[in-house]
Amino acid sequence: MASSWVSNFAVERTAGSPTMTSAADLRAAARRGEWRGTTAGHCPAYQQANLVILPMEAAVEFAAFCTRNPTPCPIIEITPPGDPEPARSAPGADLRTDLPGYRIYRKGELAEQRGDIRNLWRDGILFAR
Repeated sequence: MASSWVSNFAVERTAGSPTMTSAADLRAAARRGEWRGTTAGHCPAYQQANLVILPMEAAVEFAAFCTRNPTPCPIIEITPPGDPEPARSAPGADLRTDLPGYRIYRKGELAEQRGDIRNLWRDGILFAR
């Protein structure tokens, strides 16, 4: 399987969109397909992160890179292979559905953008950073 990088992406917020303050509510809205906007400015009491999903063979090298670069690439949590729940940082969340959007990169190029990645899910390692 070719390496795929997945990250959340921001979509323009429409004027008058409410500011979300609950991380669980924002994730639930994204899961239902009701929130596809940016997360910037929302949930100010919580740390925001990008999500990286890698095949297991690339995970050790990526973790080492993040460890050497903790300011721009802090690791918040590494989930076990195949487990979409970040149990320590967001119990009950599903990383396949709970982001407002995903960018899928293949071989270093943006291949597609989508609202969930359930049908792409494999037993990769996840990094919330």
